[in-house]
Amino acid sequence: MTPLKVLYLTPPAKSAAALAAQSFVEEEIRAIRTTGVTPFVLTDEAPGCILLDGVALEGMETGRLSSMSGPSRLVARHPQLIAHLARTATRRRDVVHALRIENAAAQLIAREGIDLVHSHFGWPAGLGGSLAAHATGRPLVTSMRGTDVLVRADLGYGLRLEPSYDIALAHLFRGASRVLVATRFMSEAAAGAGAPPHKIQVLEKGVDLERFRPAESRVEIRTRLGIAGLMVLAVGNLQRRKGFEIIIDAFAALGRPDSTLVICGTGDRLLHLQAEAEARGVGNQVRFDGHVPRDRITDYFAAADVFVHAAELEAAGNVVLEALACAAAVVVTDSGGPGEYVDDGVNGFVIPVGDSRALADRFSMLLDNAALRERMGRAGRARVEQRHAYPRMMAGLRAVYDEIAPPATRSQGLSAKRGPWEAVVRGLERS
Repeated sequence: MTPLKVLYLTPPAKSAAALAAQSFVEEEIRAIRTTGVTPFVLTDEAPGCILLDGVALEGMETGRLSSMSGPSRLVARHPQLIAHLARTATRRRDVVHALRIENAAAQLIAREGIDLVHSHFGWPAGLGGSLAAHATGRPLVTSMRGTDVLVRADLGYGLRLEPSYDIALAHLFRGASRVLVATRFMSEAAAGAGAPPHKIQVLEKGVDLERFRPAESRVEIRTRLGIAGLMVLAVGNLQRRKGFEIIIDAFAALGRPDSTLVICGTGDRLLHLQAEAEARGVGNQVRFDGHVPRDRITDYFAAADVFVHAAELEAAGNVVLEALACAAAVVVTDSGGPGEYVDDGVNGFVIPVGDSRALADRFSMLLDNAALRERMGRAGRARVEQRHAYPRMMAGLRAVYDEIAPPATRSQGLSAKRGPWEAVVRGLERS
């Protein structure tokens, strides 16, 4: 397969030991290497340049990528756009910072001979690499993940609550060759946010079927986690949008002292949720295990008898696929994307958003019936094996890259250059 250099622009991790703020984006960037892609990631959170498992992580404050003359040139190329952003932005310095990132991306593309740009979440500031791609003549793919196009003012959710974001997003959609989404729900949301329908493509999410797999003994793993009896699991940020209050309410209605609800995640509603569990009389049956690292979260999925995702609004739901891969019976709300992963009554249940009575009913059905849990778990595992295996997703993504950046274009112009990373990456590939 013809080698391809891709620059990934995505909200950065706070740690220099990670490639992206969202673990699922980082895992996709690492996995794409199996298709012959050499990934580069630009960050404004860490200085210097490091190589993480074959992925070049380039910090902006290196002297090479921090020039302020570049943003001025970008302004000169797009004066009306920049003026409009400056007029509408809540904080003008955010626009300036986004221009610095776009400029740094353009420098990195030119220096390393990068073939294609792929942005996630419209980072930075909704521009999503559109200025850098335009300045260097490189094709651009952008992935809409949820908070970039979905908006709920009552939940305080969505980047589009910032007045300047829609302006930047419109420019991104015009410049992108392809707008990728993970679900049909997100396809409609992207179109509603202004993405041209002919550019939108659904590329279903993948899950690592080796990492997330059924346990030989759920009881053994539950015992290791210190849990006796049946286990209901919920994973996510502890924010209102995720519907944890509904989960606690439904669990309390069961009156099942033989079961434990385990909630993994952090957020500003932790104390509120702990108080809710106490008030409902199940404080001793609800465990808040906080942030669980990726190398340990697999045990929780493998131990769970039932997995629940009760969000009010959700673009896709990576955790739902991970639960299905571990053969857990799942219950999700019809909040958007998650319902596309669950065939109601086959590999789990889909209930209305906010319906704690329906949730309690499904909990009761599953906890009372081990055979039903087993049947749904097998169906869930079969679903992800057929449609969501990581190699399938990576092959689909590589096909998109090859379509918009054909191999014949990679021997010309920028892609013929070899930057300072070239020898390091090639040496790693030979080792």
